[in-house]
Amino acid sequence: KYIELEGTSYPIGDIFRRSYANSANGRKQVQEEIAEPYFSAVMAVWGEEPTVFPEEPEIIETEA
Repeated sequence: KYIELEGTSYPIGDIFRRSYANSANGRKQVQEEIAEPYFSAVMAVWGEEPTVFPEEPEIIETEA
């Protein structure tokens, strides 16, 4: 399906994309949102441990 807007055709409908980070939270999302066999395929590529970690907050010291 396509829709035409100002002379340009754009696909609409079944296309769906989602991205996940190989972090603890991303792994949890994958487990909750992706069914087998796709879940196992993602985990096979990602391996045993997360590779993305949240950044440590930067501490800025100020004079009082």
